[in-house]
Amino acid sequence: MFGLIRLAIILLILYLLYRLFRWIFLPPGKVVKPLPRENNGSTREDLVEDPVCHTYLPASEARKARFGDKDLYFCSEDCLEKYRKEIGGEEKE
Repeated sequence: MFGLIRLAIILLILYLLYRLFRWIFLPPGKVVKPLPRENNGSTREDLVEDPVCHTYLPASEARKARFGDKDLYFCSEDCLEKYRKEIGGEEKE
């Protein structure tokens, strides 16, 4: 029974220390705001890699070409032409 009372007193002291710590370092006027979520109205876009020069660019700015069953993205027409010459293949629609 004495051990249970001792435990209750220790827990009460710890709680009061916690409240004191919060009162000192987080005054009542200061509110901790959560970090903004990713979906805050701004659009996020995937980056794609050019297989020739290995440049990363947004998918909307890349030149998309289909070779076989793969969609590839190029930073410029020059890289697309270099890729066509390297593989000797034709672009599929």
